[in-house]
Amino acid sequence: MHRQNSRSISHRGLLGIGRELRAEHGRSLTLDVFCRETGLSPEFLCERFGSWEQFRRALGMTLPVRSRKRRFSNTELLAHLRRLGDENQNITLWEYSREVGVSIREIYDRFKSWRNMREAAGLPRMVTRRPEYSKADMMNDLLQIWLKAGRCPGYHDHKRWGGKIAATTMLARFGSWRGVQAGFELYRRKYLAKTDPTWSWEKECEERRRKQLRQQLGTQ
Repeated sequence: MHRQNSRSISHRGLLGIGRELRAEHGRSLTLDVFCRETGLSPEFLCERFGSWEQFRRALGMTLPVRSRKRRFSNTELLAHLRRLGDENQNITLWEYSREVGVSIREIYDRFKSWRNMREAAGLPRMVTRRPEYSKADMMNDLLQIWLKAGRCPGYHDHKRWGGKIAATTMLARFGSWRGVQAGFELYRRKYLAKTDPTWSWEKECEERRRKQLRQQLGTQ
């Protein structure tokens, strides 16, 4: 699902995207997952439907039961942000959520917006714009990992495997990690066609088929 201009997505279009993700993720579909897969912001979704809960209702999904006991107090969440902000003042909402282990939905429930939370923690409301990377830059970053590991990394493996460009930056460009992987597959084939005269897509498919067959015979 490639990134689209959010203003061009209709009410019906959003529901269609939501139904696709509901079919894939079931009841485990969260605001975090929806935004990561689509590249859309929580603010945009709330502008259209009022809240994540109302969007779930529109999709015919039952609402999850909220925990009465919250893991962190507001003071603790802000303290975590100050600590991480000392290391990287341009920390993003996605990076904070992943590092601390708190959902984006809870952050919006508590502080109404990421900018409000940054301001409450004593950080600038706006994140300084990061360097622009071209699609070729991103694909080459993935290629370096593929050359070492033999596969395109998953969203959560990218940085751990040595990726230089943030996975969230790639998500913003391609709309979803599946879009990133699809783009890389085309890039990888072009790279092999240029650098390996003996390579062909048909030959690779045949080698994969033989490998799968050997694995199946080995388990019998």
